[in-house]
Amino acid sequence: LDHLRPDRRRDVEDSMTEKIKNALVLGLGGSGAAAASLLLSEGAAVTAIDRAQTDSLRDQARALEKKGAKVFLQRSDIPDMPFELCVVSPGVPSTSPWIAEMNRRGVKVIPELELGWSRLTGRAAAITGSNGKSTAVKLFAEALQQAGQAAVPAGNYGPAISKVVLEQPGAPWVVLEVSTFQMETAVEFRPDVGILLNVNPNHLDRHGDMAAYTALKAKMFAKARGKDACIVYEPLLGKIRQLSKGKGRWISFGASRTADYRYDGGKIFHGKQCKADLAGTHFGNEILGLAAAAVVAGIDACGIDPECVVKAAKSFSPLPHRMQVVREIGGVKFINDSKATNLAAMSAALKMLPGKVRLI
Repeated sequence: LDHLRPDRRRDVEDSMTEKIKNALVLGLGGSGAAAASLLLSEGAAVTAIDRAQTDSLRDQARALEKKGAKVFLQRSDIPDMPFELCVVSPGVPSTSPWIAEMNRRGVKVIPELELGWSRLTGRAAAITGSNGKSTAVKLFAEALQQAGQAAVPAGNYGPAISKVVLEQPGAPWVVLEVSTFQMETAVEFRPDVGILLNVNPNHLDRHGDMAAYTALKAKMFAKARGKDACIVYEPLLGKIRQLSKGKGRWISFGASRTADYRYDGGKIFHGKQCKADLAGTHFGNEILGLAAAAVVAGIDACGIDPECVVKAAKSFSPLPHRMQVVREIGGVKFINDSKATNLAAMSAALKMLPGKVRLI
């Protein structure tokens, strides 16, 4: 652990010496199964429950039972056992009766994200926002790779972080896509670099209102301190800083001249210095240019040459269903942007396109 900063080394040492004897995992999707497997590998007795019962869940259950876990499907009550830790899958809301019961019993509740993060020996970058997270995660990870740093994208993008810890325990960098679902139950989660891209109405069926949703976005920075980089879209920075009370390095990005990292005409500036020229790339526009400015700020905060972001942008392949050009017929481009599941994402997509658009 000698390569870690002293404050991060203490965090990792504390997590590695914390021996869990009995753990409960709520929800058995990919993240729940990964959390159960990680805890089993550490010698914990693991119980996992899920309200549903599908072929996929039965397969997950059989695999975990072979490793020694107790698994209950189609179950609503929690077994009466002396649990020390409860790990929550993103699909289980904080208002769940399960979590209320764990709180009543005095059991520590954390998301799978925090379990995996607490076992990392490398560094973590975390990206959140209402739109554009996956694209920014991919660009950040590929920029690190261009700089010769082994980086694994994970979280909502890619595998669960607990799976990464199991399969690649020495990964120097993990770049995480973080959602408000995961932050609901987060306690100590503290990335080395945190990025908030934007906040638009989203998931209000779960969180209730924009105030609660925004507070959960801010929560990702709550534990920041020292050299931790807190990178936030400039119009939001004051509010997010006030809500989170994080004590890291606060850095803004945006399109105005007062932003620390500014997108302007295909280029990213830090003051008067051009840090990255992205003209002609997937990020050479006012929408994705902002995400690229956040990534440049993050890479720069790590002490890595932002030119690696330019190299990553030039070779960047857009993710499926995100402004993906399917085919061009008779001079008409057909674009699949079915990942635009809210109005803000659709509006951003339309701004990226020159000329006439027929929206289906």
